[in-house]
Amino acid sequence: MRVEAENIAKKFAYERIFKHISFRADCQSPLAFVGHNGSGKSTLLKITAGMMPLSEGKISYFQQNTPISGDNIFRMLSLATPYQQLPEELTLVEVLNFHEKFKRFTLPKSEIQARLQFSKAQQAKSIKYFSSGMKQKLKLALALFSDVPLLFLDEPTANFDKKNTEWYLAEIEEIVEQKQKVIFVASNQPHEYFFCQNMINLNQSK
Repeated sequence: MRVEAENIAKKFAYERIFKHISFRADCQSPLAFVGHNGSGKSTLLKITAGMMPLSEGKISYFQQNTPISGDNIFRMLSLATPYQQLPEELTLVEVLNFHEKFKRFTLPKSEIQARLQFSKAQQAKSIKYFSSGMKQKLKLALALFSDVPLLFLDEPTANFDKKNTEWYLAEIEEIVEQKQKVIFVASNQPHEYFFCQNMINLNQSK
């Protein structure tokens, strides 16, 4: 699968967020959106994922050179962001079961639980009692292990300590090596997108 952007731009009212952005990303070429805070990284990620309309330009999606309607892209993507909400009244197992009703996993749920490395006591709690780091780790797990060809990550190690950051680096490296997903990362932390040789610098696109 691949994603192509042609001369895209975004404006909010009279403020131009970015302009003249073109790129191509596929399973061989993960892409990072980089820049300082407020540069438009998250906005560009949302637009690429079909969650926000463009002001100018065009984004196209292809699977084996066959065009895919943008209306169907949500079925083919997974997303992890700091602003994403989880069903906080559910436990870990209930969240995994709920998620699987909409998107299959690439691993058995028991293995996902093991990889998360939460204690049995933590797994029995409702998500609302999880720390911010645990919530972020669960968001990442749901995205990383969803059986879809598009993966979107916005500041993936937000709220992470060193141990959880190392967990992310190991898991994303394994996924990158498989070359089965088109990966987009919005970040101003180089360690979060170390595997991306291709980058769009939003500081240069005003």
